[in-house]
Amino acid sequence: MLRKIRIISQIIFFLIFSLVFFTFDFFRVNAGNSGLAWFLSVNPFSTLITSIASRSVIVPYLIIGIVILIITVLFGRVFCGFACPLGSIIDLSDRILRGKEKVKQPLRPPLKLQALKYILLIGFIILAIGGLTFPLFMDPLCIVPRVFGIIVHPFFISLLGFFKIGGEKIAQSPILLNGAFAGSLVTFLLFVLILAGAIFDRRFWCQYICPSGAFLGVISRLTIFTRKINWEKCTDCGLCAKRICPTRAISSDNHENTSTSECILCGACSADKRECTFFSLGKPLSPNTYGPDIDRRRVVGGIFAGMFFMPVIANRSHQRIWLISIKRRYNPTPIRPPGAIEEHEFLARCITCSACISVCPENALHPCTIGSDGLAVWNTPKLIPRLGYCKEDCTRCSEACPTGALLPVAIEQKPKIKIGNAVVDRSRCRPWLQKYPCAICIKQCPYDAIKEKTIVTETREWKVPEVDRRKCNGCGVCEHYCPVKHESAIQVFSSGERRIKVRDKKKKPKKRK
Repeated sequence: MLRKIRIISQIIFFLIFSLVFFTFDFFRVNAGNSGLAWFLSVNPFSTLITSIASRSVIVPYLIIGIVILIITVLFGRVFCGFACPLGSIIDLSDRILRGKEKVKQPLRPPLKLQALKYILLIGFIILAIGGLTFPLFMDPLCIVPRVFGIIVHPFFISLLGFFKIGGEKIAQSPILLNGAFAGSLVTFLLFVLILAGAIFDRRFWCQYICPSGAFLGVISRLTIFTRKINWEKCTDCGLCAKRICPTRAISSDNHENTSTSECILCGACSADKRECTFFSLGKPLSPNTYGPDIDRRRVVGGIFAGMFFMPVIANRSHQRIWLISIKRRYNPTPIRPPGAIEEHEFLARCITCSACISVCPENALHPCTIGSDGLAVWNTPKLIPRLGYCKEDCTRCSEACPTGALLPVAIEQKPKIKIGNAVVDRSRCRPWLQKYPCAICIKQCPYDAIKEKTIVTETREWKVPEVDRRKCNGCGVCEHYCPVKHESAIQVFSSGERRIKVRDKKKKPKKRK
């Protein structure tokens, strides 16, 4: 019975997630709101990491997170078994890759490997203390929206364009014209690796790697809804521990003992009319239940791992974080979307969900890559003007952000927001090279920030483009439409950007006598 309820619940939640994504993001209904913000706030792990990293409390996340925590404390890892979209996909891939495994007893990895996710959890909390939300790239509620946003979405657009469904609107789609998102191949390969874990064990990601599952496992130690055995029906065959349980939550030494930190309440042990096992309410901290397999060495290992990787990640991020200040040595800061707060605070709030990327109508926002941008900013959004520009009448990305990394921007504020500066490369610009006149960037600029400048010499005079930095806001229209092939002759850089400052409340100054 419990297994059937779980399967129905997984289908319902996954359909809701898919419906929300395709309704709000794919068809651009209710423009500006991704619709995924409420779904992203369900996981309390992301609430914990974001709150620690940003030194602030995100109220919508906090409210829903507390509800999920209460449910987890009382009933165990219900979220992992009943609601997690990544868990639902993994269950389906496990069924396809492994089958039912009725005859052959599978060879499974060492049970001690389950402690890896708890070590990762501790290390990620240390990174969050340093002001980095980098660990959230492994959060299941960030992985699935990212895969849907930068892989599934372009695939369907391309499919509709191939079959010419949707007419001229689909044919002129920026995604169809520009191709896939930057870094989408890495995202796809990581997703494939997660599903390929079924080769080694069922729910491999959930058992050994998922930090969200580890966090919920620690919280579920006090659950009152646990597995019990009907000894009159039990034949002590041991199948429940060796073969049936997908997360190996049942002790192989004593089949009555269950790890509440590993049990996802899938109901597999009580399915198929098995009367030897059932689930019921009971007292917390029952003698037949035990918590996560964490000892002092693993805790210390997680702490040292987090402390070791913090300067490594910060060194490639080119940005100051809370505990470390390092000079920029490599590439400049990526061009952030309108409404972005200061970079170190942006990195402390961005959960790499790609909600802002998926709602951009011009395909201008793309995820940062490790090679060109660094590890700490991986999968965070950046503007690539050559592929798409920031429209002057669009604020969808700022309204789609669920954590406040992008603050809402009004359309009338767009001209005042500066995300970068355009710079003319005179060694590539055709008028500057005196080849032939070109005024495309001047005509396309919506803010009248590019003017014609007349250069007079003894032999002739000609006109060249020149950028007025006081009017330029870095939208990237000029770079997008520049006719020079490959690298544009006018490029936008983040230098000169004006970010929104998130200031703490200060005490009122004392009145002077």
